[in-house]
Amino acid sequence: MGIVSAIPTSSPLNLNNLEALPIINNVTPCNSRQRPRISSSSTITTLPFGKPHESNDAQVSENNARLIVTGVQLCAFLSSQVLELYCKFGLIDDARRLFDGMSERNVFSWTSIMGLYCGLGDYEETIRLFDYGVVLGFEGNPFVNKSVLDMFVKCGMMDFARKLFEEMKFKDVVVWNMMVSGYASNGDFEQALKCFEDMKLAGVMPDRVTWNSIIAGYARKGQLEKASNCFDEMKGLDDFMPNVVSWTALIAGNEQHGHSSLALQVFRQTLIERVKPNSITIASVVSACTNLSLLQNGKEIHAYCIKTEGLDSDVFVGNALVDLYAKCRTVDVARRKFNLIKEKDLISWNSMLAGFAMGGYHEEAILLLNEMKALGFVPDIITWNGLITGFTKTGDGNKGLHFFFRMCQTGIMPNVTSISSALAGCALVKDLKLGKQIHGYVARNKIELSTGVGSALISMYSDCGRLDCKAASFLFELEPQNSGNYILLANIYSAVGRWEEAAKVRCLMKERGVSKPPGCSWIAVKRRIHSFIVGDASHPLIEEISAKVESLYSEIKEIGYVPETNFALQDVEDDEKENSLCGHSEKLAIAFGLISTPSGTPLRIIKNLRVCGDCHSATKFISKVTNREIIMRDCFRFHHFVDGVCSCGDYW
Repeated sequence: MGIVSAIPTSSPLNLNNLEALPIINNVTPCNSRQRPRISSSSTITTLPFGKPHESNDAQVSENNARLIVTGVQLCAFLSSQVLELYCKFGLIDDARRLFDGMSERNVFSWTSIMGLYCGLGDYEETIRLFDYGVVLGFEGNPFVNKSVLDMFVKCGMMDFARKLFEEMKFKDVVVWNMMVSGYASNGDFEQALKCFEDMKLAGVMPDRVTWNSIIAGYARKGQLEKASNCFDEMKGLDDFMPNVVSWTALIAGNEQHGHSSLALQVFRQTLIERVKPNSITIASVVSACTNLSLLQNGKEIHAYCIKTEGLDSDVFVGNALVDLYAKCRTVDVARRKFNLIKEKDLISWNSMLAGFAMGGYHEEAILLLNEMKALGFVPDIITWNGLITGFTKTGDGNKGLHFFFRMCQTGIMPNVTSISSALAGCALVKDLKLGKQIHGYVARNKIELSTGVGSALISMYSDCGRLDCKAASFLFELEPQNSGNYILLANIYSAVGRWEEAAKVRCLMKERGVSKPPGCSWIAVKRRIHSFIVGDASHPLIEEISAKVESLYSEIKEIGYVPETNFALQDVEDDEKENSLCGHSEKLAIAFGLISTPSGTPLRIIKNLRVCGDCHSATKFISKVTNREIIMRDCFRFHHFVDGVCSCGDYW
């Protein structure tokens, strides 16, 4: 008699996905109405079938796929099950061979093979299979229409989705939601809004899914006020209330568009409303903490994840935590968290690589890159940019340029970040010739000369002893209201003592009505964020803060600090310049941190503008005389000051 044996998931077999996939050759499909005959010599050895989407366990997935068939004819049902497994693992040749050999193709086999081609981006074959299904009469079924519509939407084939949608006779709220969310997630939010209004005109009432799509769409586009208004309108409905998806859309939108403090406020309200956060919520909140350098808050969220089943092991949460610890200068903790991520993706590797590179752990970064490639991960532009930027900003311009050219050799086109960092590398090593070559590369390949690249060009020519006024003029034409362009050029003129030219730049700003945003720094002390503006006298402890600044100046001058008065940007007496430097926002934040925290406590400060050279120099000396670790994040990078030395190697 036949033998059918099921190997349990705890089997010692350790097969990877490819080894575990069925090999079905020379098997003749039978009519589904016939019962397959299994002789005594026939054996089916299979692992529990189940459905692939019902399990997240890698071993179950392997077991699910292992099917060795000898001497058996596959019926239509079994053929469809095996086809589903082939499609799940993306084995298009095996799947197509099985599909073409099936004597009876049902709805399930049709949608499976079509979904595979669609997911792999072969839209031409997807449509050909769709037309084939229409000929077979599959399309008229409402269930099938929904499945195909969902597939088109998820693959971004909105033109075909729209055509099928218009031909559908029965359109319930689920169908409308597919179109609304499809347009929103594929970047056509105007059509999503039109669809939203059309469904109401058609008498179909939007449900929670619909509202969530609209809220997320507004948030994704940065229209946060409209997203919040929709959220409030949703809260006023009788039928349903916002759920974790609704709250997460607001949190993620605020975090992604530079409103991290507001994102944390929304998260606090989420907890007050007793809404349980999911992995995306937590990842967004951790990213907000990273943006604000709130390491302690990030640690508290990490502790919450450890106590909550499923969160700490989630790859999205893990990646966000690695990024947090790396950027907050606790690279050793970042590495431990990275090692604990079981199913690492490319983002995991990129986060850790950037953490090593930006932290000055150059040897570790190179070793990790080799390990990543050995495991089959292919570096993308984010990988290379992390290395190029990290090495350059920590003082190793040659190695940064090395990775830039390695990236180009792989066929990846450099973007604004790559080129800007490469130009910074040229400035660092004073290689004007190579800088000109990169400039020529930009021109030859018609790469858009954005503000980032233009600023890098000005800095490169200036640092190499040549001031490119043409590039500066271009920046003013490109973004005439961007104060950063004027400030950059004024800084360069001031640094070389060309006060008249610096004054002309400031006059040009005034004539054009361009205002420079005031320098502002933040520091978190005892769960409160304190902000300081340049020359600020509004803080309740301003007298103590000012006294501390004066005391610090006296101390650091004794060990060699000399005020860099050229950063005062004014042609006045040196003592007046020095006094103006004392009021820079980062110095006020540091002084407040020193008088408000116990001795030895690291200070974490954020600044909205690039830290000036004098503040950078002063902070190095302050870290030495106070024996404090000072982590400062400006609009360009993180600076880690320890015992008189900064991680950037005095290049930023």
